[in-house]
Amino acid sequence: PNLGAAAQPPDVVLQIMESMGAHLNAYDRPGRDLLGALRPHWRDDWVFERFVAEGNGTIDSLSRLLVRSPIPAIGQSSALDTPFASNAFTPFLQRGYRVVFVTSGAATWRNLGVFASQLGAREFVDQQTLRARYPQAQAGTWGVPDEYMFRYIEERLAQGRRDGEPLFIIALSTTHHPPFIVPEGGQRGGLPLDDVAGLPYFKTWDTLAAAFDTLRYANDQLGGFLTRLKASPGAARTIVAATGDHNILGIDYQDPKDAALARAVPFYLYVPPAYRTQAHYDPARVGGHKDILPTLYHLSLPETPYFRSGCDLLAARPDPAWCFGFNNKHVMLTEAGVFRPDRPGRILPWADSSGLALADEQDATAEQWAEQVRLNAYPPLLQWQINYQVQELDLPRQER
Repeated sequence: PNLGAAAQPPDVVLQIMESMGAHLNAYDRPGRDLLGALRPHWRDDWVFERFVAEGNGTIDSLSRLLVRSPIPAIGQSSALDTPFASNAFTPFLQRGYRVVFVTSGAATWRNLGVFASQLGAREFVDQQTLRARYPQAQAGTWGVPDEYMFRYIEERLAQGRRDGEPLFIIALSTTHHPPFIVPEGGQRGGLPLDDVAGLPYFKTWDTLAAAFDTLRYANDQLGGFLTRLKASPGAARTIVAATGDHNILGIDYQDPKDAALARAVPFYLYVPPAYRTQAHYDPARVGGHKDILPTLYHLSLPETPYFRSGCDLLAARPDPAWCFGFNNKHVMLTEAGVFRPDRPGRILPWADSSGLALADEQDATAEQWAEQVRLNAYPPLLQWQINYQVQELDLPRQER
């Protein structure tokens, strides 16, 4: 067991960043600073690059993260108060954690406030709460600027330490979303983009400069939060994970060798030394959204059972049955390369020992073909298990 977590349960923050794909961040370079305050943390902490979003839209990925549901609208349906065995909050609740959901957007969006509260979030903080707390926060198209969400999380962590109550905070940002408007006070323009604008990916885009501006803002705000956290009294007992809900949408991916890049989001982890005793970080490991919570459970909740449909990415010997990257309808990532559901018996091998570049497609070996067939059963398994839960676990409520 993780002795550090047994002795001192850590606070855990899971930050889901709007449209934080691997692609645009890859254009960061000297003279074009896209990371801002995030740079030292990206360099010094743990980042998995061969990692994909499970869904292809925000609510799609959230439904999968929260209850392992491949049905995006489950939180807006009559099934929303099913006592899900796959409820992501349950392991934390069983260990006495208080679950807090924070978003710079609206609680009413996709019924998210009601759904998260039904799952066990004791507090749901959205743009209205943030505007009441920080009167200077100006509402934009999708919510208030992300900086107020991060400010609230910092203050809530400090309050939790005073209360002696461990927290699991799950947060959703909104600023880096079309129409890509940088909040007041944020940096606009000044990024040299001529080499990027000429790429075929962006030939239909007229918002490229604005998208890079909001990406820079969102990255910088996440980085500033991490910098302040690491300088705070809670630094030694707070685990932070961050990922994108999906890659930025609307990019024209024509080359099959971009199959991984098109769905890739980074997975970042800050793990204080006390909680690393059982962790084995290998940046070449492949994974996806389905692996985030199993990894966090193993870091923070020793000997706690959970609904398993993913992999602990920090295990000494990852379980090959569960350790792969899954993006719905598009790709499966494995150590050997990438499978696509519409290309049976074919594989795109990795071009290098790290990164997302792929070599030319080739015939799969017999072993790889068997693995592709096995992985193709994963989406139907997800569909079956959510149907089973809604039909079987919901019976006592229906019979009342």
